[in-house]
Amino acid sequence: MVKRLPKPHFPAYYKGYVSKVRGSAITMLQKQEKELSELFKKINKKNIEYRYAEGKWSLKEVLVHMIDTEQIFAYRALAIARGEKTPIPGYDQDLYIENANLDHITKKQIADNFKAIRKSSLFLFDTFGSEDWVRKGKANGKIFNASAFPYVIAGHTKHHIDVIKKKYLN
Repeated sequence: MVKRLPKPHFPAYYKGYVSKVRGSAITMLQKQEKELSELFKKINKKNIEYRYAEGKWSLKEVLVHMIDTEQIFAYRALAIARGEKTPIPGYDQDLYIENANLDHITKKQIADNFKAIRKSSLFLFDTFGSEDWVRKGKANGKIFNASAFPYVIAGHTKHHIDVIKKKYLN
């Protein structure tokens, strides 16, 4: 497993997420597996539906958003690393949550899905060679290199873990 990535190239919008990564993005992704496993132990039927304010997502919606986003960013990393020349579209996170069939998804399914997606992301990143990490492509109308995505995924996850601890489970 690669531990040290080339410098990530990403749009300024993602700086907040990338700045949350201390040290190796890959190591942080690995550590987050355990952190999220511990977090799921604190989630119950009552707080999974909790919204800390009107118009905000429920905890369940936040968790599913985290999974959706990791899948999308991992795909972007794959496409760019493999040399895809077709621009990769953006996505509407609210539309994805609106259409996520959340009434039929259990906490266990969310936890299992997160574990599977994270393992898949880590396996994917382990297949990249040095030339793959520096390859650039366009996603959501902006230029990225493949090495940006482990940082963005880890930082996005960290952002939401912090929000969950502060606003949903506190």
